[in-house]
Amino acid sequence: QCDLGIFYENGMEVEKSMEKAIECYTQAAEQGYAMAKCNLGALYYFGAGVAQDYDVAARYFTEAAEARLARAQHLLGVCYEFGQGVEQDNKKAVLLYEEAGRQGYPEGMCSLGVMYHLGKGVEEDDAKAVELFRRAAALDLPRAHYFLGKCYDGGYGVTANPEKAFACYRTAANGGSAPALYQLGMCYTYAHGVAEDFQKAFCPLLQLVQFFQIWLNNVLRVHGSLVFFTDERSLCVNAPYFGSTVFRFYLNRRFHRYIHLSEQIFEGRGRR
Repeated sequence: QCDLGIFYENGMEVEKSMEKAIECYTQAAEQGYAMAKCNLGALYYFGAGVAQDYDVAARYFTEAAEARLARAQHLLGVCYEFGQGVEQDNKKAVLLYEEAGRQGYPEGMCSLGVMYHLGKGVEEDDAKAVELFRRAAALDLPRAHYFLGKCYDGGYGVTANPEKAFACYRTAANGGSAPALYQLGMCYTYAHGVAEDFQKAFCPLLQLVQFFQIWLNNVLRVHGSLVFFTDERSLCVNAPYFGSTVFRFYLNRRFHRYIHLSEQIFEGRGRR
């Protein structure tokens, strides 16, 4: 039943139906199947197909985590870290991330790395954070490549290296990481770890906009006149001709607001 629910949730070989997915997950959860409880909890957590309810989500995650399901342990850790459906408790979050990581779950390793970087529930330790990000990145987690890039960018636990930061952002962006797409665009724009290239900068930023399903209706001011671009390809092709000042102003005004919450979280040192 759980596998069938996954098919319905993602529209795999059947017509997508969240209602049928929830029905399948619920039946499997009632039979004690941990993955079904976790999947059902995720739907309530994100409000996908059901009204968002952190309390219900946390209850399902707890039941699945008790069965030592790594994904549930990680998601329950997220609930404890941010006080969603449970009382906020960074130390419990750390313990859950550690347990998920011990089972080889890359999201658990990565989230634990962020906790070490911020000093949340543990003593601040950037060297440990980098170690965890590298382990998770070796398991092809885009988010881990992104955070590793941030470490190379800011010299957290490693010697600052813009070229390695760029390489990490590029790998993460290729894996679909939204904040990495932004950082990749900024690297090309400001010649950070790579040669300046406005055209290459604009392409990942367009992907970022598509990721958030923002329809472009672009207006650029060039020498006091308005230039409209409704076609994304035209915008990408013409981007290099507007000059660095106008282009950079445009990028910061239009794209900075869409950056993933993790960008803010990672820089939030001292938050306990």
